[in-house]
Amino acid sequence: MSILEKKQHLKHFLVLVSLVGVLIAPSFLFINTARGSNDESPASESMPSASTRLENVGSGSEGGYKKNDQTTVSEILGTAVKGFLSLLGIIFIILTITGGTKYMTASGNEERAKEGLSIIRHAIIGLIIVVGSYAIWTFILENLILGS
Repeated sequence: MSILEKKQHLKHFLVLVSLVGVLIAPSFLFINTARGSNDESPASESMPSASTRLENVGSGSEGGYKKNDQTTVSEILGTAVKGFLSLLGIIFIILTITGGTKYMTASGNEERAKEGLSIIRHAIIGLIIVVGSYAIWTFILENLILGS
């Protein structure tokens, strides 16, 4: 085994140890929070244990959740539309970065620069359409469907 191969194995070993350390370290750092009132530190006297906190969330006594008897169709539609529009916003960002990269790396190639600008232009037009559709959807939801 050559010196270069030994260095490569040492590098892989150190990366593996670092990853394991990063994954295991939080369990040691946050162990006091999970212990709750079983810990001897004075800060934990008022903090209930993790299982007690989970039971309280489920019962609603300390959790911030309200009990909902039924989910309306408008709530489902609103969530679906907001998720879809968020996805379109992410696509806008990706297209803008792609177009900007093509434009910046054109290196004097006029065709590639025009293609990058065209992608950015189409992404901005798409964003305007998405923002407009969100405004229309919000108006329809709040004024016509919910009536509030």
